[in-house]
Amino acid sequence: MYFQFLELRHQVELHNLTGRIVECPLDEINRPRASVDPQLRIPPTAEEIEQLFAGWRAELATCRKFAPTARNYAVARLAADVGLRINEACMLDLGDVRWELGRFGKLNVRYGGFSSQGSQTAAGAAD
Repeated sequence: MYFQFLELRHQVELHNLTGRIVECPLDEINRPRASVDPQLRIPPTAEEIEQLFAGWRAELATCRKFAPTARNYAVARLAADVGLRINEACMLDLGDVRWELGRFGKLNVRYGGFSSQGSQTAAGAAD
């Protein structure tokens, strides 16, 4: 899968750097079976992400159940702005949000990806 990613996403850049064409070293028999062929996935632009969250913010005013919608919005916003993972978001408590620290506050992320024992502090997201 990794070589297919390189072929799809970085073939031109690698060719410009090395002068060689990237090819998967695995033959057809030894490649892992996939139900679908990999396709190039372009991440959304900043404007598209902001448009998504703007629509979501507008829905907050008229939604039937505010608490779950606000929770989902906040977690998605943290994931988009700070890079918070799902497991890290699940482990958050109200005490982890420190509004008094800095302009947007600080977020104490326990059980982060880079450390299995310690915690890390992520800058708060503006919104």
